Amino acid sequence: MREKSQGAVLVITLVVVTILLTMLLAVVAVAGAGVRSARFWRDWVLAVYVTESGIGEALYRLRHGEAPPLRRYLDEPPSFTAPPGLLGDGAGYQVWIEPDPVTGQAQTVISVGTVGKAARVVSLGVRPVRPVVFPDGLVSTGCQSELEFRLPPGLGPGRALVATRGDIVLEAGTYWFTRIDLSGSTRLVVKGPVIIFLTGDLIAFGSVWFNTSQKAQDLVIIVPGREPVSVSMTGSVRFYGGLYAASSPITLSGSLEAVGSLVGCAFSITGACSVRYDPALAELELPGLVAGAGWQVVPESWGERR
Repeated sequence: MREKSQGAVLVITLVVVTILLTMLLAVVAVAGAGVRSARFWRDWVLAVYVTESGIGEALYRLRHGEAPPLRRYLDEPPSFTAPPGLLGDGAGYQVWIEPDPVTGQAQTVISVGTVGKAARVVSLGVRPVRPVVFPDGLVSTGCQSELEFRLPPGLGPGRALVATRGDIVLEAGTYWFTRIDLSGSTRLVVKGPVIIFLTGDLIAFGSVWFNTSQKAQDLVIIVPGREPVSVSMTGSVRFYGGLYAASSPITLSGSLEAVGSLVGCAFSITGACSVRYDPALAELELPGLVAGAGWQVVPESWGERR
């Protein structure tokens, strides 16, 4: 009897131990699943912030003239990705900036942010905001303009424009001059809209006439970059057009007559100078603008994709 009783106790003990072990394993499994679930949902929440970081970098690049290549989501490689190690191990983003099929400009920013095994996809609509380069007749920037121009590619080697008399005829188009030095009775004749990128000084002395068409929108002179040059117009100069030299001081003297807009770091004006604004310049879209163009988020365009 005693042996049978001991055998029964052993069996019961084994059953109880088995049950307890099974319960313990179940508790461990549930706890492990809870930890994994908590980690996943933590990563899921963090992934949206990573995604927003990609959106923020895209907007910064667009607004500062550092736009990456435009690519179509999933059909092409990303426009850019997060630098390695920027957000820690297992976290990063890929960003596509999709073009508008009509204009070819950026239209939609799509960011895919990942943290661990969690991924979030967010899209945002954007549109360019054209700045007004010539908002008034005389504009003093204090050498702190947000706008910046660069030489457009393909202009070829620049050359100096120097003359003491006669007519200088420019066909409609874009030009690069390293220096403009006109004096005497020189006249600059433009045959349609002309844009001049000037990387050196502009000196006009005497009875110089810029743009005999007298249509201010037909002549725009832009000093690219942020390095100052010397700009001086002295005598009975007549200027019809827009001059953008935001980092350069501009000297005006004599009986200068200007119709259009002059943008400079600061002005020194003596004599009977006259400057009258032509609002037609505010409507111009100019090449070479790399900073300050501005991008606007399309209202209510933020959305998460599945």
